[in-house]
Amino acid sequence: MLEEGEIVGKIRRHSQVGIYHVYLRGNSKHIIFYDDQDRIQFCKRIEKYSSIQGVKIYAFALMDNHIHLLIKVNSEKTSMLSDFISSVLKSFVCYYNRKYRLSDRLCKSPFNSAPKDSIERIKSSLVYILQNPVKAQICRNPFEYEWSSAKVYFDKKEKNRYVTIDTDFVEALFNSREEFLTMLIDSNIADSEIREKEDSWIRISDKELSFELHKLLKGRLLSCLTKRELTEISKKLIDSTNASYGQIASLLHVCYEFVKVSKSFEGKSR
Repeated sequence: MLEEGEIVGKIRRHSQVGIYHVYLRGNSKHIIFYDDQDRIQFCKRIEKYSSIQGVKIYAFALMDNHIHLLIKVNSEKTSMLSDFISSVLKSFVCYYNRKYRLSDRLCKSPFNSAPKDSIERIKSSLVYILQNPVKAQICRNPFEYEWSSAKVYFDKKEKNRYVTIDTDFVEALFNSREEFLTMLIDSNIADSEIREKEDSWIRISDKELSFELHKLLKGRLLSCLTKRELTEISKKLIDSTNASYGQIASLLHVCYEFVKVSKSFEGKSR
């Protein structure tokens, strides 16, 4: 069985300088953080494993059902990004499942990461991350949101209570505090602007997808499933893998439209 944060059929494009915008979403868009204690526990794990593994944190924002991180890993160690995220998630999920008496995977796997190899792309990702609470209409400006790193830059008196932020690097990206504030408050950076054409991965192989289906079937025969059960399994494969609709349709022996429609299925999981 795949562990939390483990890559499924994914070959990531690596950053030449080791800087990535990492995005983690709750499985099926479920809530990740129900209260501040959950957020504190997640932050403590970011702090612990970034220190152990030599990862630098440039920015973060914890939303209810997703997480944004701007981080730097050793560019020569190609597995370092996945090792770091996997360590954080495995530890947090153990806490989370004990607290809420759950056993399911918490975050959608595999996580998304966009390599950032230019100053402009790094700045855009930074601003995009810190603007997330404002775009979600949680607050009026980024500095009002407690669960991001927005307040720590250009202010030596401010430090995040739980995560050590590399403010020197971020501050060096801007000519002045005023430039940083202007960009953070006035910029309107859309999703399409921070996404890169190369920000993609090789789709899960048919063999790996068959393995995922085998786990979902739990010994049942595909031919014995009802239409509802097929729909549920199709949706689960969409949510938990990066397989194409065509791959899933071929595996389940259904048409492409059946898989496409199943994406919006709202039935209860069995």
